[in-house]
Amino acid sequence: PHIDYRFEPGPFVEAVLKANDDPCHEHCLIIEEINRGDAASIFGDMFQILDRDDNHASAYGVKPQPELAHYLMHAGYRQLASSFRIPSNLSLAATMNSSDLAVTYLDTAFKRRWRYVYRRIRLEANDSLNKEIKYNDRSCTLFDLLTAINKKMSQLHVGEDRWVGPFFITPLEIKSGGASQAFEKVVMYLWDDVFRNERSKFFDVEMSSLAEVIAKMVDSDPLQIEDFFAVGTGFFDSEN
Repeated sequence: PHIDYRFEPGPFVEAVLKANDDPCHEHCLIIEEINRGDAASIFGDMFQILDRDDNHASAYGVKPQPELAHYLMHAGYRQLASSFRIPSNLSLAATMNSSDLAVTYLDTAFKRRWRYVYRRIRLEANDSLNKEIKYNDRSCTLFDLLTAINKKMSQLHVGEDRWVGPFFITPLEIKSGGASQAFEKVVMYLWDDVFRNERSKFFDVEMSSLAEVIAKMVDSDPLQIEDFFAVGTGFFDSEN
């Protein structure tokens, strides 16, 4: 068989070319979890074109690598082949989760070229969290439990990016495995990740294993969150 090696444009180059060909419309390239890879290295010299001028186009152009330049020349983009730029009608939007320990740190030179929008945690966005489970001899919703857990982490000065979000456990997980099993995923996250090196700071000091914590949840408070349930939830109201 014949093996043909040729340059194929990726999503970024394709987005630039589409926006360049369609100047009357706005275009947007969405990058999911941009810090999953070494973003600065992936962009390479291209990160310089993230600087925008007053017209929102790249303030500076960069000379593309020979393979890209060759492709652009033959595709009819002579100007971009000599000075590659982001057109004013192309926006780049990226998401990132800085709490994931497996992600790559974004250096300051790269980060300063982006604008940031903080998205607060809204547990009410997941209606499935209204499902009830048994905790400490009482019935309560997943919403109540996650709210109490986040309040306790706040008091312990745990960064917000490590709090439990509305879709940490998905509606499908709750529907297929049940609310109790879904909640165990949260407990495991707290035990193995957030408080891995200081478990006594969050859990009952009598708990020596994750298995014990999960087993004790039905009739006790191994997470030590009873005092963090909000008044008006119907859970622990009379006692607290």
